[in-house]
Amino acid sequence: MNEPKLQIAQCAKTGRLKSIFEVVAGADCECVVPGLDVPVVAKNKGKKPGGLVERGRKVAHFAVAKGYDPQEALESALHLLAKEVFAERLELFVPPLSMSAGFEDKLQEALGEFYPESWNEDLRDWLFYETFRVARQMMEKKSSSKIFNFDRVESEVLFQSSLGEFRADSVGSIQRTKLVVEFKVTHPVDDEKKERIRSLGLSCLEIDLSDFQQIDEGGKVNFEGMSQLLRGKGGANFEWIHNERLPHLEKLTIEDALNSAQRMIKNKVAKDLRERAYDFFQSRKEAGYNAIKVYGSSRAPILLGHSIYPDERTVFCPDRSGARTSAFECCRCKFFGEHYYFPDRETGAQVQLALCGFENGNQRSVLADLKKSLK
Repeated sequence: MNEPKLQIAQCAKTGRLKSIFEVVAGADCECVVPGLDVPVVAKNKGKKPGGLVERGRKVAHFAVAKGYDPQEALESALHLLAKEVFAERLELFVPPLSMSAGFEDKLQEALGEFYPESWNEDLRDWLFYETFRVARQMMEKKSSSKIFNFDRVESEVLFQSSLGEFRADSVGSIQRTKLVVEFKVTHPVDDEKKERIRSLGLSCLEIDLSDFQQIDEGGKVNFEGMSQLLRGKGGANFEWIHNERLPHLEKLTIEDALNSAQRMIKNKVAKDLRERAYDFFQSRKEAGYNAIKVYGSSRAPILLGHSIYPDERTVFCPDRSGARTSAFECCRCKFFGEHYYFPDRETGAQVQLALCGFENGNQRSVLADLKKSLK
């Protein structure tokens, strides 16, 4: 495994970050490991930015004292660079929130009181799937990603909690709202620190710097690259360690999703009644819809073009020259005019028909007008 190479260091006199190509060779570079009082030696003699490295020779870098971990030096350098750029630019990409691990259980429990008593397990599964899909879309709208402009940013902030103290890499503030930002190279936020952050009711975002290039193409400290990374344009991973708003957002999402579920139940019940009413079937035929038998069976009905179970039902489609077509595709066709169900006279088994408007050119708009006239 290749040893990590430190290519940026901190001037011992001014505290400014410098790249390996901005200092003289050897110990005369007068630099230390960024954020630490550990002297470094510049190994850059005869080397230029972007130049080819001869076989057997190392890239230009700062060598740290023997016994000191080069990986720790690199992490310290990247941390300091990220904190400096964040504090100066005050901008940060904030990713959307993801549902918590227990969200599905909460939604299932809340949905339980709305299931019609006559619905079997398959119909309940269908409603939960559809409600969860709606909830996920709502959550995405409520917590879309954006770039925040902070009023101020502080570095190395010490917090005291009932579980103990911890130090945050950076803390961005907008009025009274604070966001803890942790930078990761190889060591993510540990469980102990996570618990202490949660205990104070702080939101925390962790940003992965492991693939960041320390110097730019011109051989200078990559300040602009870090600025772009913090704005979400560097391909780095941004992960929520904790978000204090998530429980409230999930509560609002479940409330909105339940409203949607009630509308779906109402539409499904009305649809079931409509598709079993002989008068409605006759009115459709008079409007130019022809009956086509649906073959096979499905665990749960398709509604609004969605099904959570494999559907083995098929029809022989007139629009496809009589080719066998899945019932799922039939429902999505512009000539589809809903279904009609009736019991077989001999066996009592349910027979399903698809009403097709292909031969008379009837499309969904005609069906919608027909529904309105029959309400």
